[in-house]
Amino acid sequence: MAGLGLYLMVADGEAGAEIYSAGTKKEQAKLSWEEAVRMREASPALKELTQYWKSSDTLSRESTYSKFRPLGADADTLDGLNVHGALIDELHAHRTSEVVDVLQTATGSRRQPLQFEITTAGFDQNGIGYQHYDYGKKILDQVFEDDTWFVFIAEPDAGDVWQAETVWARVNPNLGISVKLDDLQRKAHEAHNRPAALNSFLCKHLNMWVQQAERWIPIEAWDAGAVPVDLASLAGRSCYGGLDLSSKIDISSLALVFPGQDGAGPLQLSWHWIPEETLREREFQDRVPYELWRAEGWVEATPGNVIDYEHIKTKIGELASQFQIEEIGFDPWSATQIAVQLGEQGLTLVEVTQRFSALSEPSKAFEALLRAHRLRAATDVPSPAPQLLCSAPTAP
Repeated sequence: MAGLGLYLMVADGEAGAEIYSAGTKKEQAKLSWEEAVRMREASPALKELTQYWKSSDTLSRESTYSKFRPLGADADTLDGLNVHGALIDELHAHRTSEVVDVLQTATGSRRQPLQFEITTAGFDQNGIGYQHYDYGKKILDQVFEDDTWFVFIAEPDAGDVWQAETVWARVNPNLGISVKLDDLQRKAHEAHNRPAALNSFLCKHLNMWVQQAERWIPIEAWDAGAVPVDLASLAGRSCYGGLDLSSKIDISSLALVFPGQDGAGPLQLSWHWIPEETLREREFQDRVPYELWRAEGWVEATPGNVIDYEHIKTKIGELASQFQIEEIGFDPWSATQIAVQLGEQGLTLVEVTQRFSALSEPSKAFEALLRAHRLRAATDVPSPAPQLLCSAPTAP
């Protein structure tokens, strides 16, 4: 990456070239840039062609008005850039897409801009790093074409045994040079004997995207129940609801579960709401792409900076006219008033306190249904149906 930055500044034939090595913080961005400084110091030819300004962390070529600088997401401003080369390090560590978006937008006036990203896998499968990984995989798998992207991914193939040293060699092209075999052997032995170390080994040494924390419900078990649903076939059917209202700025959710028929397991429909004006703030704090989810229909943004309970109440009323809602379980925290109002509309509301004694047995039953592939969740409903999504609810 350091060598590429020097090339873009000195030899790419671009006048006024601006090259930035970018990281989550300026100190991280300086890792590759400082390597470029060392390359310059070791090359008489580069020293003759370029200048080094330590006080401003700048490499430049004054004859073409070009410069190469480190840039962190913690910079005072990212505006006003005119990017010829964007070199983004450890993309998985970027909490949001802000830096990537700014750099990509700032290439608009360039004839031949290049955005170059390197990263190991990470733990955050909702961030920009995983999004670009997923996009690159689809290009390699020929799901679609995008000739503006060149993608190289070193990772195990499906069915590979992670302990096999032949797999390590394929995933680590520099094995035996900058990556030491005895170091991998030691860490693999530890991962085998200490399960808590396994995720770190798989992620950092085998380049596999993994979940950092243990999850109650494996995502594979949840995805296995995804089914398209014809809403018309559910008209008038009995169902049971679970309502979880947030304290004004968080996500509020509703799930309706229809008992199984004709040998099929129960079916779940879900709706989620978040305040529109706090959506970007929550995206940064929670490190999940709410804007993308809203665009895809997974989350609905209600007007204002707090949850619009009236909007949710109206939606529940519409659903009650479409289905036979037997009762709705709700967490009394922050939901007492709307529960009273829904009760006045003829719905039966049942308090479900968030305690072990109340949730343990229903949660076990919920998990058993999932692991047996008995619970189905709607993922695709023809317009003009309400938004239906596949996301685990609070157990009613």
